[in-house]
Amino acid sequence: MRPNSCAALGAESFFESVTTPINLPADALVAFPRESLLALRAAMRRDVGDAADTWLQEGGFAAGAPVFAAFERWTAARGLEAPSSLGVDQFRELSAQFFRESGWGDVTVSSLNGVVASLAAPDWAESDLGAALAYPGCHYSAGLLADFFSHVADAPLAALEVECRSSGGAQCRFLIGSERVLTTIYERMATGVDYAVAVASIAG
Repeated sequence: MRPNSCAALGAESFFESVTTPINLPADALVAFPRESLLALRAAMRRDVGDAADTWLQEGGFAAGAPVFAAFERWTAARGLEAPSSLGVDQFRELSAQFFRESGWGDVTVSSLNGVVASLAAPDWAESDLGAALAYPGCHYSAGLLADFFSHVADAPLAALEVECRSSGGAQCRFLIGSERVLTTIYERMATGVDYAVAVASIAG
C-alpha cells in the first residue's frame, strides 16, 4: 500500500460525494439477519461449548475472500485503484465505509503505534449485549477480518479481538497484524497487561 491522496477533492468530501450500493448477487453474498448470527452463536456455544469458537472462526475465514472480492468491485465502481494500491489513509477510510455500508456497524479503521491495524465499532454486528461472556466472543468476525486483510497485505495476517460488547466492553475492537505480533500481545494480555500497553511496548 503506498502513500497517496485524492487529487481533486479532500478525503471527506470525496467519500461523501460517492455512494455505490453493494450488489449482493454479483458479489456472491446474501443478506443475513444479525439476529440469526447471534442465535446461531448462542446455540453452538450451548451445545458444543468452546468448540463453537473455532467453528465460527473457520466460517469467518471462508467469508474473507468473497467479501474482499466485493470490496474490490465496490472500489472499482468508484473509479478507484485496487485496494492493495490505495494510500494508507484512503484505504482506512474506504474499508471502514465498506464495512459500515455492509451493515457491520459504525466502523473506524486506524493504526496503533504503527504495530497493528485496529478496526473498532461501538455497535459491531456480531456483538450481543445480553451474552455476558467472560471474554471477547466475535469469533466469526475475527476469522473474516483476518482473511480480508490478508488479501490486502498479500501475506497471512491474524485478528485478535481485544474489546467486545459481548463481554461488557463499550465497543468491539480487533487488532490485525502478523501472527507473531498478535501472539506476543495476547501473551502479555494474559498476564494482565492492557492491550494498548502491550502494543506500545512492541513499538518501543
